[in-house]
Amino acid sequence: MTPYTAMLRPLVIFLSLLFATPSTQAQNVDEFVPSNLLWFFYHEMGHALIDIYEMPIFGQEEDAADVLSVLMVNEFFEEELSRQIINNAAYAFISFSEMNEDDDNAIYADVHGPDLQRLYTMACLFIGGNFEERKELADLYEIPDDRLEGCEEEFNLAYSSWWSVMDEAAVEGGGETVVFLGKSSKDDPIKQAMFEIFDEELKELNKYYAFEHDIKVDIEDCDEPNAFYLPDERTIIMCTEMATLLGEMLE
Repeated sequence: MTPYTAMLRPLVIFLSLLFATPSTQAQNVDEFVPSNLLWFFYHEMGHALIDIYEMPIFGQEEDAADVLSVLMVNEFFEEELSRQIINNAAYAFISFSEMNEDDDNAIYADVHGPDLQRLYTMACLFIGGNFEERKELADLYEIPDDRLEGCEEEFNLAYSSWWSVMDEAAVEGGGETVVFLGKSSKDDPIKQAMFEIFDEELKELNKYYAFEHDIKVDIEDCDEPNAFYLPDERTIIMCTEMATLLGEMLE
């Protein structure tokens, strides 16, 4: 494991007042939205690192990016909060699956794997990261015994693959290579809430990592609920529509 275990820390929640309503408060919308924004951010960070370090990918790049997101959640957050992020991401994958259940093209022709498959792989890797303490989660995620038996091995393989890059970038004192382009926007509550989440998150990343090239992160209106990485600009875009859609999932 990386020596930078001091990076384990609480998740800062800013969206509760923005999205919580009497009908959704009981479903922890204040956890659900920021948890998933962070999950998708680290997925896009995976694309950025694959690009910057010219990592060989044998298979779908989207799968590799999902794997990094699990590893970062496992490494970067305290146990209770890492479980919170994974649980909320699992619910989102179930919701996305239900939204696309009548569209075979969306399920099978997309560059991403089917949503439920992504859920099972995410859950298996997460359980494998701390198997003895997390193996009871297999019932929650309905992971079959024959898949569960290999989860620890799956995690170890993923860790050894990704952490060769992450260990190279992890330096004492960190750096300033994750550059936040987002601006405080008091007149736009969604952008403001996202700004506060990512301003905090990127400061934490910079405390521990100095990447080979700068990675810029911005918050934009995209006309679609999405997040994506622009390789020509080495920029991660987090779309405000994604935060809106996540909030609507629990209504």
